Amino acid sequence: MIKILINEGCIPGDIIVVRGQRYVIIEPPPFHKDYGIFLWVKKLVQPAKSGTDLEKKTEQYLSELDYKEPEDYEKQYYVSGYWIDFAFVNEKVAVEPGAKYWHTQEKDETKEKALNEMGWKVLWFTEDDINRDGDRVKRIIWETIIRIRKKRQK
Repeated sequence: MIKILINEGCIPGDIIVVRGQRYVIIEPPPFHKDYGIFLWVKKLVQPAKSGTDLEKKTEQYLSELDYKEPEDYEKQYYVSGYWIDFAFVNEKVAVEPGAKYWHTQEKDETKEKALNEMGWKVLWFTEDDINRDGDRVKRIIWETIIRIRKKRQK
């Protein structure tokens, strides 16, 4: 971890960029009258298991739906302690392809609950979904994004 001096407005969980590197703010120590507010930050490092075959296939499906990175979604997007494989940030939709051996039900439920509490909708797809039923996967993603975008326009 490193210590940096910032201005006001940042809170724990926020992401800041310092000299081109992304950091997440951790709990700040108390305000010091002589030096201002110091926050402890931690460098954001993408998960080691990103770029899997399932993620590549999911990204292919997003491309086939004419979604583009970064205009429509971001890969490996960090939200308050969780990495989202494909995040439609404006719509607050997380697309999560998952291999059975990497994802445990308890861990996924905890992540989904936390993201739901922050207003995110999580779309989970198993390896069978992605490898055997791509049309259904694409339809679910497309319908979800379109529904949210139409609600926003009203």
